[in-house]
Amino acid sequence: MNRRILFTLCAILVVVLMLSTGCLPKDKEKATSTPAAPIVSAKDVNQDTKIANLQKSVDTLGTSKANDSTVQALRGRIDTLEGQSSANSYTKSQLYTRAEVEAMIQSMKDDQAWITRSSSSSGVAGVTGDYGILVDTDGDLELWLEQVSGDVSDELRTRMGKNEGRFDFVVVNLDADSSHDFKVYFDFEPDEAVELSDNATLFNTAKTYTESSGSLDFNVSRSPNSGRSMLSVNQDTNGRILKGDAEDYTVWITVDQSDNKVVDWEYDIRIKDRD
Repeated sequence: MNRRILFTLCAILVVVLMLSTGCLPKDKEKATSTPAAPIVSAKDVNQDTKIANLQKSVDTLGTSKANDSTVQALRGRIDTLEGQSSANSYTKSQLYTRAEVEAMIQSMKDDQAWITRSSSSSGVAGVTGDYGILVDTDGDLELWLEQVSGDVSDELRTRMGKNEGRFDFVVVNLDADSSHDFKVYFDFEPDEAVELSDNATLFNTAKTYTESSGSLDFNVSRSPNSGRSMLSVNQDTNGRILKGDAEDYTVWITVDQSDNKVVDWEYDIRIKDRD
């Protein structure tokens, strides 16, 4: 009986030992095996992308913001504009609208008077136009020197004896509503002392005198008639020119010189609007 019990106990002990030793390789294998990779969800990937994009935005803040010098420059320009006086600007009521400008342009196109008077330039003496050279203006009248001939060109040149010069000029009336009376004046100044054949201050002889067209009358005077005194040719009676008209006139001047020399006389021609 005791042997049987002892045998049974031994058998049980062997089984227990075998079971216990058989589990050790499994535990060791489990301890040394490579751990499995963690499972990453789509939600985690999307969150990482957002974090990366946010980091990029933060990194670019420094380059996209305005630097201090730029801000200060803009502030200075704003202060300057705010400090400007209203006198340097125009309100909307002070400006022409597009419709008003177009109406003025059309009015100029419809008014042909400024085109027909295109030769009458800007009223500045010395301007060349269709009538010749503008020599003088007064009021609504212009005096144009069309041409000269005889002993006169840029100057009247005289020698001993009789000398003749011819002046062709045009009187223009810019007034389209009224006629005007006028007078024309000539002045001749010698470049050196010279005496004319007639010693009178008002020349009534056939030596030094003028003739003219268009019923214009002139007188010639020089006081005194010696040295470098000026020779004056003045219109006695008024001429008359119709409204918006242009009239041609001619004046001949004869100068009889007693000195045996060549003299150049500078001349100046003027017009006076008598209205």
